[in-house]
Amino acid sequence: MLTIRIPLLEFDKRPVVKLYNMDALIDTGAYIPTFTTSATFLLNNFQAKVLFEKVPVGGIGGIAQGKIYRLQNFRVGRLNFECLDVFVPDKKRLDYEFLLSATMFYGFSYGFNAENKCFEINMPDAALLSRKFEVARLKERFCSKVDGLLLQTFATVAALR
Repeated sequence: MLTIRIPLLEFDKRPVVKLYNMDALIDTGAYIPTFTTSATFLLNNFQAKVLFEKVPVGGIGGIAQGKIYRLQNFRVGRLNFECLDVFVPDKKRLDYEFLLSATMFYGFSYGFNAENKCFEINMPDAALLSRKFEVARLKERFCSKVDGLLLQTFATVAALR
């Protein structure tokens, strides 16, 4: 068993960690990572490419429209996402630059250690330190996949019309 520990920010009452000198909220109810950083930051740091435009994504704040970008080599501690597809809303609705979705950690046990004030990710094998989180369009739906395993539908193409 391999455990990755990332310190939680002490001043925030929500589970927030620092990644790339920016705040990242860990949202256990989210199904796709959402980034509100600039496209320039994504291009310069992660060789980002736009996969889909005008994608509607729903959440507690309602429906937002934006683009799906594919990033290369985004790291969460020692965990490397060699491919990470993220939603970038047209209008910023978050107080955080990154929203890390529960689906990113599919197959791992993870949680918040209050005593040590950290976010812990437990994985059964060090070979899993590199993974892919992708968005696919299957007929009329957008779906998330982790390491090729289809997880969840999160938007319909019909909503784009």
